[in-house]
Amino acid sequence: MSFAEKIQQNKGLSLALGGLLATGGLAYYFYNNFKGRKEGKRGCPYSAQKIQSVYDKLGGKENIAAAVSKFYDKVLKDDRVKHFFKNTDMKHQVKQQTNFLCFAFGGPNNYVGKNMKDGHKGMNIDDSQFNAIVELLAQTLTEMGVPQDAIGEIANICEPLRKDVCFQ
Repeated sequence: MSFAEKIQQNKGLSLALGGLLATGGLAYYFYNNFKGRKEGKRGCPYSAQKIQSVYDKLGGKENIAAAVSKFYDKVLKDDRVKHFFKNTDMKHQVKQQTNFLCFAFGGPNNYVGKNMKDGHKGMNIDDSQFNAIVELLAQTLTEMGVPQDAIGEIANICEPLRKDVCFQ
């Protein structure tokens, strides 16, 4: 079953890289729980070890940065979600998103930003818009040759964060 079919079957199984939106809460959690600890000595729980493998599977920061850039190219052309970025400095957005995804997936901690709930407060994002972000992310990752099992792993990590994005 393709990832797109999984999204339809599970009413928007999320990626968030949405999709990018959803990983902020995860990054916030790890930032607050593991900041100040030396690399490799974080005492990460099992789920963090799993996230590290996602960072490695994606090929590190360069590949994540490329995915984020391609993802936003798609987002800014999509009528369902482009309005959320109307007044956004996209160069800064891409940099921030790259940094926090690297960290959320177990890479270096260069993310300085809001958690998911605070970052999306007042945006009135609904499930269909969240699903659109997930769809665009899945397309981007698929086009970049990311294996479906890695995309599914990202989805499983990020789905619980939907409630912080679609809470208004």
